[in-house]
Amino acid sequence: MDEACKEGNIFVTTTGCEDIILGQHFENMKDDAIVCNIGHFDCEIDMSWLTKNAAEKVNIKPQVRLRHSHSGSHFVFRSSSPSHSCEHDISVTPG
Repeated sequence: MDEACKEGNIFVTTTGCEDIILGQHFENMKDDAIVCNIGHFDCEIDMSWLTKNAAEKVNIKPQVRLRHSHSGSHFVFRSSSPSHSCEHDISVTPG
């Protein structure tokens, strides 16, 4: 992830393992990166970091949110499950 976060445009977690996408990865992602968890668990993505670093959440449509950071960067989070709804939105990387 340390290398991929700098190159990728779309990130999908399915592992069920903890701490796959961390704050340090979000900080290095491209602006407008798309992040999605399609597994049954949400432990892959560091949601506490996202919550702390989000300046604004914009609901695009059900289960899809755009998050703006305090630095002005943004990216899109897609939750695959209604149970995850938009509580599992994405925050953004510094520009």
